[in-house]
Amino acid sequence: MTRSLPVALLAVIVFPLAAATGGEPAKAATAEETHAQAFRFGIVSEGEVLDNLEEKKDIDVDLDLVEKQARELLLGMKRECDAVESEVSLRKEGSQEREQKVKELEEKRKELQVKAYKLNADVQQQRQKRVDELRKKIRATIAEFARKQGYSMVFEQSALLFGEEGKSLTIDIIDQMNGEYFKVKLDKKDESKDAPKEDAAKTSTGKAPAEKAPAEKAPAEKAPTEKTPAKKASEK
Repeated sequence: MTRSLPVALLAVIVFPLAAATGGEPAKAATAEETHAQAFRFGIVSEGEVLDNLEEKKDIDVDLDLVEKQARELLLGMKRECDAVESEVSLRKEGSQEREQKVKELEEKRKELQVKAYKLNADVQQQRQKRVDELRKKIRATIAEFARKQGYSMVFEQSALLFGEEGKSLTIDIIDQMNGEYFKVKLDKKDESKDAPKEDAAKTSTGKAPAEKAPAEKAPAEKAPTEKTPAKKASEK
């Protein structure tokens, strides 16, 4: 027959536990709660980030200018084709001059088509290359931000079907990248202001300014020598 513990001893053991847990025995954390505390994920809309970056806007401005220059070049070539076509209509049917102009017109039209295709492809390649480089920057920024803020994973918002606990990091990424980009632009602007004038002259002409040759000193004039008395007497 086992002996029960005295009431006073039971009070010493149980009541401190009740006081520590607010009157109830402590409960162990469930596996789901432990996992939720350890796993933290965020979501980002990469497309929204890209559309709101100041660097992307500057890229669009640069390439719009390239496209405008390409259109002006093609328009000039089109005018040349129109001029040759007008000359063809003025030549007599079956004449050698007309045949030469027709051949010239065909060559110019072919040249125009080839040039238009090449310019369009060049602009598209430049745009794709610069946007791809910017996307790499976005993903590198997301990774760095997530590590510093303690996120386990970051998902693309368009691919996430359900994520009750996820926090959107889109605005944070936009603000961080725009801040860094403005700082780089400001630093470049300050560097251009502080550049020496000689460097500016070299940049505009492609050559360093020529150094002035030192002025050649004129030989000092010799003072007239005074004749000795003996020499004066001999001359007399």
